[in-house]
Amino acid sequence: EPPVQFLAPEAAPSPLCVAPGEPLVLSCELSRAGALVFWNHNGRLVQEGEGLELRAEGPRRVLCIRAADPVHAGLYTCQSGAAPGAPSLSFTVQVAEPPVRVVDPEAAQTRVRSTPGGDLELAVHLSRPGGPVRWYKDGERLASQGRVQLEQDGARQVLRVQGARSRDAGEYLCDTPQDSRIFLVSVEEPPPVKLGSELTPLTVHEGDDATFRCEVSPPDADVTWLHNGAIVTPGPQLEVAQNGSSRILTVRSCQLEDAGTVTAQAGGTSTSARLHVRETELLFLRRLQDVRAEEGQDVCLEVETGRVGAAGAVRWVRGGAPLPPDSRLSTAQDGHVYRLFIHRVVLADQGTYGCESHHDRTLARLSVKPRQLRVLRPLEDVTVIEGGSATFQLELSQEDVTGEWARGGVRLQPGPTCQIHAEGHAHCLVLSGLGLADSGCISFTVDALRCAARLTVREAPATIVRGPQDLEVTEGDTATFECELSQALADVTWEKDRQPLTPSPRLRLQALGTRRLLQLRRCGPLDSGTYSCVVGMARAGPVHLVVR
Repeated sequence: EPPVQFLAPEAAPSPLCVAPGEPLVLSCELSRAGALVFWNHNGRLVQEGEGLELRAEGPRRVLCIRAADPVHAGLYTCQSGAAPGAPSLSFTVQVAEPPVRVVDPEAAQTRVRSTPGGDLELAVHLSRPGGPVRWYKDGERLASQGRVQLEQDGARQVLRVQGARSRDAGEYLCDTPQDSRIFLVSVEEPPPVKLGSELTPLTVHEGDDATFRCEVSPPDADVTWLHNGAIVTPGPQLEVAQNGSSRILTVRSCQLEDAGTVTAQAGGTSTSARLHVRETELLFLRRLQDVRAEEGQDVCLEVETGRVGAAGAVRWVRGGAPLPPDSRLSTAQDGHVYRLFIHRVVLADQGTYGCESHHDRTLARLSVKPRQLRVLRPLEDVTVIEGGSATFQLELSQEDVTGEWARGGVRLQPGPTCQIHAEGHAHCLVLSGLGLADSGCISFTVDALRCAARLTVREAPATIVRGPQDLEVTEGDTATFECELSQALADVTWEKDRQPLTPSPRLRLQALGTRRLLQLRRCGPLDSGTYSCVVGMARAGPVHLVVR
């Protein structure tokens, strides 16, 4: 088997420098994945422990130190196997703080101007706190004494000269072992601040931008802008900009109320100019259209303008006059679109409606037709038994409609046996205590609308109110069975032993009002048995006849 070789890195690795606390990773790749390796640090075998990890990832071998420390510096060797002369790979590790750099100001040279009698302050920011710094003026090192103070606040280093004088001008150097910055300081009175140009009056159209510009010296002088006497606070509508000695104020999307005086102030000088805002014509791109509606519907009249008008830029009229106060009327604006809503139109809403701006006008006609009354749920035929009650219901397309109920063409009036109800769209008629004579046509009429249904009252089925009784007679006597019915005209069938009986000289059947009689004359033993009375589906009996 060929000896194990190191495949990567191909060349001897360069010294690796890490800062304290940073992770340290050493890795190499072998020619065989299962090869055994030993790591040494400065000739001593490396063992895994807290913060130090040895890993094998296939043919790759890794030594990982979570947070480097100066004791981790030195020579690391990865050896394949324990035999003398076995292939090995070495790494040189240095653990040291990174060099201190100046991060602010970024420029190598900075010009600083100070006024006589004022404090001169020069400051630098280092890449980390604690770095050694030396200050020099014109090549001579400075120390904290008298008017010169050297201060340190974390990574910030400050040179402060109190009550600057002309002899304090010159070249100042802030020096670190690896970096430096130069400040070229002049001590002189600031030049007088003055405006070098006048503002120009502007006239713009509503919605356009207006830009005012002036020149100031020196170029870094402060300029204060005023609009109609009020100091301008920069924002989306009022933008303030600077370009060298130029100062710029831009009024975005000018409105009529933005007209007035714009002033620029610098030092003891000022310049003013007028801003005029012309109203842009508000024209209708999409005009009103005639509308036809049915009474009770909601209507929307709509126009679209060429630009977005301010609140109150358009007004709605009816018949040339402002809209009357009415809770059913409302207006809305959505950008370029203006709408008039008329809720639950009535016949009186008919007429000519208009939408007007200062520059344009559009008209349209609203026509309202009466509501067409329709039956949503018609009457239905009803069949009841004599003495019962019948309910008729219908539903109309409109609420609060007054109609007329009739039976057989005769108008019905509310009473003990006639109840009439109406609620919303629904109308109801309840008839009670019905007799056979009440059958006929029930109708509901309102204006030209008529709805009808059939009422049928059927005769109540006859019932047996009192049935026959058991009898015991002497042979040769007459036996009479009697029952009483609920109706006088009902047909009755008498049965003996479940067989119908028919009249004969000895058997007589009688009807006396609601009473029904069966007379059996000259009774004999063969007449004994069970007798029943049958009316429709009703049956009374059987009862027994005994002939002695």
